[in-house]
Order: sequence, then structure tokens, then C-alpha cells
Amino acid sequence: MLYAPPPGLRYIAALLMLPAFSLALASVIPGRIRTAAQHPPLLATMLWALAHLLTNGSVADLLLFGTFLVWAVAVRISLERRPARPIRVLPGSPANNVTRFDDAAQMGSNREVMHGAGDALPGYSSVELVIPVVIPWPA
Repeated sequence: MLYAPPPGLRYIAALLMLPAFSLALASVIPGRIRTAAQHPPLLATMLWALAHLLTNGSVADLLLFGTFLVWAVAVRISLERRPARPIRVLPGSPANNVTRFDDAAQMGSNREVMHGAGDALPGYSSVELVIPVVIPWPA
């Protein structure tokens, strides 16, 4: 036993667990909490580990909850220093352009949707190229 926590720390740990549960839940449900706390699971892990470190004083508890706390803090610092990843988008083509499917349904003819600049495969309309992308699994 490294230290004997005072009995009053149980109540502080219980109060720390309330936002930890809210943050853990906010990580799977979109909303204001998720937006405000940029990485809610990490904050929840930090609060959870801190609450358990306050109430448990053995070496095993210090190793377990201390490791979680150090990991969450390190990941949080790493995420703040890391540059944002660019969002990759597919180039425009009839195979991945779902709006062409809507245009063809409104026009009523597949031939009007064909690209004249050689973008589409010869002999295929845009609708025929979109359907395998929209419905990739067999029924």
C-alpha cells in the first residue's frame, strides 16, 4: 500500500465519475458536448483514471490507473500537436457521381446523361456505372 486515501476522497471520486460517464456517452452520440470536448473519450479516460487514483492507494492500482492517465494525456497532447489530416475525395467520374443517378431518373433517358468527352466507358450510361457503387452487396 503506497498511501491510505482519506475517506472523503470517495465523494470527490464519485463527482468526477459523473462527467466521465457523460463524456464517454458523448463520444458515441453527436451533440454539443462532443463538439466542445474535442476528444470526449480521452477526457473521460483521464477523469476515470484520476478518480480511481484518488481512492485506491495500492501499487497495482497506481500502475493500472496511472498508465491509463499517462496514456490519455500523451494522446491528447499528440492530437493537439498533430496537423489535421486532409480529407480525401474521389475524382469526379460517372462511377462515383451519385447525382448523375438522380439526373437520369428525372430525365427519363440514360442517353441524355452520357458524357460526350469520353469520361464514361463506351457503351455504358452513367446509371449503369452508378448502380454497382450504390448497391455493392448482392441481395
